[in-house]
Amino acid sequence: MSLFNHDGQTVTIANGFTILNQPVVTGITPNSGENTGTVNITTLSGSNFSSGATVALTKTGPTTINATNVSVISSSLLHQR
Repeated sequence: MSLFNHDGQTVTIANGFTILNQPVVTGITPNSGENTGTVNITTLSGSNFSSGATVALTKTGPTTINATNVSVISSSLLHQR
């Protein structure tokens, strides 16, 4: 990574940050639910999950639904309690 100042000075840092692969979701359990209340999504499977991952359901409209109690079991499995 390089930083260029307006006065012509430059500083470069090797390995200044890491680019991670984008998470991919390939499965969700349960894969359906009622639109009238809470649906407890228990498992997300896929790849490239990492510690500290968060889960949110986004939809048309203003409300995003954030999952709580998400645990990263492995790079390919998340559980929500």
